[in-house]
Amino acid sequence: MFGKSIYKQVVEDFSFLQDYGFSLRCYLKHHVTPSVVFKKDMIEIEIGYNYEKHRFYINVFDLMKDNPYIYDNSEYILEDITLNGRTYKAQIEQVKTILLKYIQKNIS
Repeated sequence: MFGKSIYKQVVEDFSFLQDYGFSLRCYLKHHVTPSVVFKKDMIEIEIGYNYEKHRFYINVFDLMKDNPYIYDNSEYILEDITLNGRTYKAQIEQVKTILLKYIQKNIS
C-alpha cells in the first residue's frame, strides 16, 4: 500500500501541524493500529489508521488533566463523523480537513 512506512507517511501528510506549533513526539508501533503522536505544550494528538476497521482515528490528550491517557480524558474527534472510502488514500484529505478545523477552533 505504501512506498514508505505508514509512520513516515502520516508524519508527511500531517506536516501542516508544524505550522501550529506541534512537533513529532513518537511513533506508536502497533501492527493493526499504527499511529504517530504530535505534541505542543500540554496537548498531544495521536493520529493513526486502523487496518481492521479501515478507518483513521485521532485522539487529543490534554496533559493538564488527571490521568490524561485514560480514554475518558481524551477527545476522539472522528467518533461521530462518517468518512468516505475504506482506504488511507480515500480518507486522508477528509481527515486533514477535519483536524485542521478542530485545531483552528479549539487549540491555536
